[in-house]
Amino acid sequence: MKTKLLFLFTFFLFVGNIYSQFSSDYPDLRLDGFNCTANNVSVENVYLSAEVNGIPLENFVPTCTPGVDKYNVTIWMNYTQNQANDVSTTRLFATLSIGGVSTEINKYIGTLPSTKNKPAGKIQITTIPIEWTCGQSLSFTNILVVWEAKNIVDGTTPYTASNYTKSQCEFGQSTIFGAPLAVQFTYKACKVGINNTVNFTSTTNGGTAPYTYAWDFDNNGITDSSLANPTYIYTTSNNTAKLKVTDFKGVSNTYSVIINTPLELTLTGSSTNTSCNGGNTGSVSVTATGGTGTYTYSWKNASNTVVGTTSTVSNLAAGTYTVTVTDTNSCTSTTNVIVSPSSIPTAPTSGGNQIVCATSPIQTLTATATSTGTITWYTDSTGGTAVANPTLNTVGTVTYYAQASNGTCSSTTRTPVTLTINPLPTINITGTLTACLTTTLTANTNAVSPSYVWYKNDAIINGQTTNTLVVTTNGDYKVKVKNGITLCEQTSAPSTVSVEDKTAPVKPTLVDVTINGCSGTPVAPTTTDACAGTITGTTTTVFPISTQGTTVVTWTFNDGNGNTETATQNVIVDDVTKPAKPILADVNGECSATAT
Repeated sequence: MKTKLLFLFTFFLFVGNIYSQFSSDYPDLRLDGFNCTANNVSVENVYLSAEVNGIPLENFVPTCTPGVDKYNVTIWMNYTQNQANDVSTTRLFATLSIGGVSTEINKYIGTLPSTKNKPAGKIQITTIPIEWTCGQSLSFTNILVVWEAKNIVDGTTPYTASNYTKSQCEFGQSTIFGAPLAVQFTYKACKVGINNTVNFTSTTNGGTAPYTYAWDFDNNGITDSSLANPTYIYTTSNNTAKLKVTDFKGVSNTYSVIINTPLELTLTGSSTNTSCNGGNTGSVSVTATGGTGTYTYSWKNASNTVVGTTSTVSNLAAGTYTVTVTDTNSCTSTTNVIVSPSSIPTAPTSGGNQIVCATSPIQTLTATATSTGTITWYTDSTGGTAVANPTLNTVGTVTYYAQASNGTCSSTTRTPVTLTINPLPTINITGTLTACLTTTLTANTNAVSPSYVWYKNDAIINGQTTNTLVVTTNGDYKVKVKNGITLCEQTSAPSTVSVEDKTAPVKPTLVDVTINGCSGTPVAPTTTDACAGTITGTTTTVFPISTQGTTVVTWTFNDGNGNTETATQNVIVDDVTKPAKPILADVNGECSATAT
């Protein structure tokens, strides 16, 4: 770690000497679409040098041991410039990467001598040495070399793309980086059962390509493969793999590594069923063990569509999901995880609605229902408030809703159970209770569509089903009323009725009657009776009365119900008329005569 930190420090230190920070005055022309129409300059290669005169390091050190050998070097560039004359005010842009650490270069070179019909020229890109460790990767890419013929822009003068013409530049993607041959390789191992499959990748750099490869997987001196990146399956552990690389110039070196056998990548899946409402509410999880490094995940549904890339995936419908886990070595393991739909219980069976009429004291009704699970009562068909005791003990109607639960899910619907305590109808009797011979009783009630049953002395009076009753005999009368809607009944208090006529007619006071004449008949007097109304008197006296003077007449008043009353009346016959005066004829006689 200290070596790497030292390298990074010195790397950035030396880069600071070749890197003029990009700004609005010193822009990166590669970002301005500054492609070239004529490549007058070519960067042939870039190399490491440990000498002040720029001789390549690989000339002195053809090969080295990766990670062990270290060298203080500067960076040089070989170029060709096909102009007849030298070019001035030259500026270099490039991306330099050492050991995977990149930086952008903006270096003012100045005069670039012509190499037309001459060997390639060389330029020292860096002046402060850095420590390079054998095997560290090297690259020099995105190269742009520009210049202008008017000598306006020097190393300190701000510039823009308009200062340079596209015909006077070189723009290449990358170039060869010269260094000692560093033979090395990496590997990725995957254990499945007893087999440890190892994928080898040569990371050899430096020297002169192309390379030839000789792999000895079991370190027995026999070449097993000549591929750059071969695969080999081990069935034993603690093996050593050896690679020999020979470059184009015949320089060769070897590199050996003990192959570690990782634990087999194994998976354990789990799931959460979809919720009671179904839909995309399930989830899957997988726990990976073994393998190497970190894991990546790929979940697919039955349609082979990727549904997630993490160890846990939510918002899934019921179904089978296949997860493939890949470790750092690209080893994979696959397993299936099933998301099941949750079981929904059926709604409870109602114990039946209850409709009763109120009693005194009022009764208590309790709603009932049956289910294979537990039952919870609510005040509403959806939502509402849970009710511990679904009862009713007042007049009125209430509906409770029973919902079944299996401990995980509840029934999707609730079963209603209605409790009703109907009020008793009011009933009373009105009418004249003491009457002559007959009276009418009326039943008064608040019942809807009522029906009636009348009683006399607790015995039903047949045929009397209206709200009125004509009473002709004494007795205790009551009526029972039934509400035609609720069928609730109520009986009135008894009413004692008296209809016998035991009262005599009113005794009248009669005035004297005078009859002026020889005889006469008086007008029969009347009186009143509580039951019979107006009664005319009768008498035994013979009419007409001819006896002059006062005759006492006794009048009798009979109400027809055995009740009588008498009263006397003086009837005076007074003949006050003189006899008629006759007209007499003369009587003649001889001696005497008798008038007639």
